[in-house]
Amino acid sequence: MTALEPFTMEFNGALFGGPSPIYLEEVDGLHDAPDMRVSDVGLMQRDGMIPGADYYGARTVTVTANVLDDGKTLDGLMRALKPGLQKPLRFCFPGVAGGRTVRVHGKVRKRSVKADNLYHKGLAKLMVEFFCADPFIYSDDQVTGLVTPPRDRPGVRAFPMRFPFNLRTKDASYSDRMVLINEGTAETWPVFRLVGPMGNPILHNTLTQQRLILNLYLGVGEVLELDSRRRTVLYNGASRYGALDYTSEWFPLNPGTNRIELSGSGVQTDMTADVLWRSAWI
Repeated sequence: MTALEPFTMEFNGALFGGPSPIYLEEVDGLHDAPDMRVSDVGLMQRDGMIPGADYYGARTVTVTANVLDDGKTLDGLMRALKPGLQKPLRFCFPGVAGGRTVRVHGKVRKRSVKADNLYHKGLAKLMVEFFCADPFIYSDDQVTGLVTPPRDRPGVRAFPMRFPFNLRTKDASYSDRMVLINEGTAETWPVFRLVGPMGNPILHNTLTQQRLILNLYLGVGEVLELDSRRRTVLYNGASRYGALDYTSEWFPLNPGTNRIELSGSGVQTDMTADVLWRSAWI
C-alpha cells in the first residue's frame, strides 16, 4: 500500500489529515499502553497477593476530528465508519513505530457527530472510537520469506586428516536456515505455508529451540498453513490440528533476528515453506 503522510490516518478509504477535508484534532490511545489482563491471586486471611502472569488486553483508539462538509463529505465518511466494521486503521505519526506507516486492526465501536451552530455552517465535529482486540501495532508491509528444503552436506577430503575429526554419516543432511527480522519492539506471530511434497515437516526456531512438528504427508502441490497467532492448522483449507505433535510449541518472532529451520522425512527438493509476518510494536 501507499505510505501515508506524517500526521495522517486512513480507515476504509477515508483519509484523516493531509489534503483531506477531515482535519485531525486529537488522537488518543496510540501512544498509550493497552489494557492489561492480570492473574494475581489474593492471599487468604493475609495482606498482599500472589503475583500472576500479565497479558495485554485490547487497545482503544479514539479520534476527534473536524469535518468540512460540502454536502457529500460527511455522508461518505459515515458510510466508511459503519459501526461494527473491522478494517485496518492505518496511520503515520512521528514517535510511533519510528514514524513509519503502520496499522492496528480496528473495529468501529462508537461514532458521534455534534449538531451545533458550526454544523449548520458546514463544520461537523466528529468523534469515533476504534476497538482493537489485537493490541499490537503492525508494519503496514507484510514480509514474505522462503525456506528451502534440506540439502546433502558437501563432501570432505579424507586426507590429510586434521584434529578435531569431523565424522559424518553418508545420509546426513541439513536445512537452510531462514533469517527473519522483526524490526519492532514486540513479538509478532507469523503464518507458515508449507507446500509439498514433504513428510512429517518440522519448523524449528533455532534460537529458542521451539519446534512445530506435524505428523502427516503432503503430496505434490498440497498446502499446509499454520497460523501461530490463531493456533490453527489448515490442510488444503480443512482443519488438521490433530496432526500437530503433542511436543510442539507455538513460537513468535521476537524483536530482532530470528532463525527458522525446515526439515522433514523423505527429503524432497520441491518442498518449500513460506513465512509471512509483520514487524510489531506495543
